[in-house]
Parts: sequence; C-alpha cells; structure tokens
Amino acid sequence: TSSLFMTTGEVTRDAFRRYVSGLDLSHQFPGIETINFAAHVVDAEREEFEARMLHNVDGRNFSIMPASRRRDYTVLTFIEPATIWADRIGVDLQARPAIAMALAQARDSGEVSSSGTLIRITSTTSGLGMRLPVYRTAMPPDDVARRRAAYIGSVGIGFSVERLAKEVLDNMPEESTRLIISGMSPTEDPRGQPGVYQRAVYFDNKAGAVRDEAQVFRVLLPVGISGRGWDIDFSVRKSSMYSGIDTALPWVAMFAGMLGTALLYALFQTLSSSRRRAIV
Repeated sequence: TSSLFMTTGEVTRDAFRRYVSGLDLSHQFPGIETINFAAHVVDAEREEFEARMLHNVDGRNFSIMPASRRRDYTVLTFIEPATIWADRIGVDLQARPAIAMALAQARDSGEVSSSGTLIRITSTTSGLGMRLPVYRTAMPPDDVARRRAAYIGSVGIGFSVERLAKEVLDNMPEESTRLIISGMSPTEDPRGQPGVYQRAVYFDNKAGAVRDEAQVFRVLLPVGISGRGWDIDFSVRKSSMYSGIDTALPWVAMFAGMLGTALLYALFQTLSSSRRRAIV
C-alpha cells in the first residue's frame, strides 16, 4: 500500500478507495478490518491541510482531533471501509503517547511498527494495528535526518486478533486445543510516564482454564515487531493426537516382536535337531 503513495502524485480519497477495494480484503486477507493512511502535518500547515481535506470527506466538516495545538500531527486521512470507520477520519494518532513513540521509531528506522495499543474494531471486539512509514521518494539511505525530511506519513492496517485466531482454530480439534495470544501493551496512564508497558492477553479461547503441562504438547512462538511483539502460545492435549490404533500399536509391535522371536527360535531348533539326526 505504501507504494501507492510513492509511485503516484497526490492520492485522492477515491483513488485510495479503489485501491483498497481491489485488494478484496474479506477474501484475500481475512482478519484485516481496515487499511488507512495517516498524513504527517506540521502545525504551520494545519489550516491549509484541513481546508484541502474538506474536498475529500464528502462535504463534511473536517478538523484535526483532538483540537489542541501541537508541534506536528499524524492525521488519519484515508480509511477504508469508510462506511464503518468514517468517524475516525481526522484523528491525530500522535495524541496517544505510546503510538507517537512507535511512529517516531518507524519514521527514523523505516521499519514496520506496532505500539501494542488496542484499537476498537466493533462495539464488542478490539484488535491491533501495524504501521509502515511512507517517504516522498524511494527509501532514503541510512540517514535519520534525510528520512525525517522525506517523511509524509504512514500506512496502517487494523486487524481483529479474535478473527485471525479463530481462522486457525477452525482446523484444530476444538475441545483439546488452546491458543493464547499475548504481548506488551502500553499502560497509557495519563499520570504516568510514556513508554511503560505491561503484558496483556489479546486472545485466549479457554480463558481461566488450568493447563496440565504433562498432558499437552506446547509450542511458544514469539513474533517480534519494532522491539516488541506478540507471543503465540499453542497447546493441544496429547490424548487428542492419538487414535485407538495409535494406542494399540506399541502392544501390537511388542507381540509381533515376541512372536517373530519365537518363530525364529523354533526354526533354529528344528534346523539344529535335523542336523544332529543327520549326523547320527
């Protein structure tokens, strides 16, 4: 998506909508709920930016939210599907300290970022987001100053952790499988210092259940993004991985081995006895 802004001139809302529509998110990228672009705006250009955006929001009033003045802003400018997310247009992502820190890190490094902040997907579910910085030209050299000068904003996706997790669980035995997705999420205490994180559970299909480590196969997969990331904790009961045949196979193998040994012994005895009789 970032290439759309690198290879074309000024991107309009209609062009962005057509681009996202062509991605066919619901079928090609299940779990992704939204794709958006947030423009970087310095305070000196705020009024000009707001006036320009009036032509891209179906005639509605447009203003940066929250309204207080700041040195610069990262404003959600285009967001799809617009029918669901229209109320988010104009929101300054930098107003939340944890997101502001992640955006600054991504701008200076050119890498994907995620603050770990939960975002509202629907009235009852939440999700996570990832963002990729966008520059006026192709990726500048490893020079922070040049990256900052070329920085125009970032593209982002918002995805439902629950929906992605259920896509995985649909192919597993439901009663015996447990999936826990957790990560470091900012505390976002208005009275505290930014950059303070605590572990949060984003999904657990068997919340509160006690796991018997001796009875399960377990895999812990860390997924790192911008120095943080998520832990995918997958476990399944050992008993569910075996059928009745699997349980009987060791006994069958033992008896087959014993029977084979007995037959070889009988054959050896027969040959030995025949040889002794022949000599006599």
